[in-house]
Amino acid sequence: MTVEVARDGSLVAAEDILFAFSGPFSGGCRDIPLREGESISWISPGGNLGAGASSIAIGDLASGFVTSRS
Repeated sequence: MTVEVARDGSLVAAEDILFAFSGPFSGGCRDIPLREGESISWISPGGNLGAGASSIAIGDLASGFVTSRS
């Protein structure tokens, strides 16, 4: 995970998560615990996929993707 402090004092965080799955697959979920007074806004999947990775659009996750490595 990388975290940068923006000029306005907010944090910009990026995290790589690798999912391994087999069989039928219809999406993924990531819980982010927050403490009282904390908030998160503008969460967006993005991609610096690197060699050997690909993106797959998943049904209800039209704005996101899951990456897989083979």
